Amino acid sequence: MKRISVLLAGLFLCLAVNAQNIEGRLLVLNQKHATLVAPFTEQKVMPRLKKEIKKEGTLYFAHPDALSMLYTTPEGDRTLIKDGRFMVRRSGKVQKFAMKNEDSPMYLLRNILLNSFCGDVKQIASDCKASLDSKESSTRFVFTITKKTTPKTGVCTVQLIYDKITGAIISLRLEEVNGNYTLYETHDAVQGQVIPDTVWTIE
Repeated sequence: MKRISVLLAGLFLCLAVNAQNIEGRLLVLNQKHATLVAPFTEQKVMPRLKKEIKKEGTLYFAHPDALSMLYTTPEGDRTLIKDGRFMVRRSGKVQKFAMKNEDSPMYLLRNILLNSFCGDVKQIASDCKASLDSKESSTRFVFTITKKTTPKTGVCTVQLIYDKITGAIISLRLEEVNGNYTLYETHDAVQGQVIPDTVWTIE
């Protein structure tokens, strides 16, 4: 019996160490590149309303805290996070969000987005006060971040998938308490590319 307990303890230790290795390896991969540019799709799904909103465009990320999402559908829409600013342009109107309240949903969303592209899944789990489940396949790293206490509103679960070779993000899914979710997916990501200054403006 004692031998079985020792074996089980060793197994759990190996699993824990492996999870840490996955998270650490992903972080190292993303630290190798200063930028990422990729076409992306954004899908907002509202099951109760039986409604879906689909968007697409190109995103630009400069490590560690600048993200620009330029939409071609709907054309002209933008999302910009840079220098402590979080702004969106929708249908020609610009909305700016104050980043002073760390408990606000937009502050949390900003951090989730930036850390997703940094590959810092541990920081996302910490910011969300959530548990972190880490897995890997032959080609991908998969992380599921679940809030320990279910909030009344807002994001309750974050799922992230990364390319195992490059560390580039493949998908980010944000699931809300009410069942709605937003899915971002990238493809043909290019790391280390020079980003033009024009993408860092919104007005």
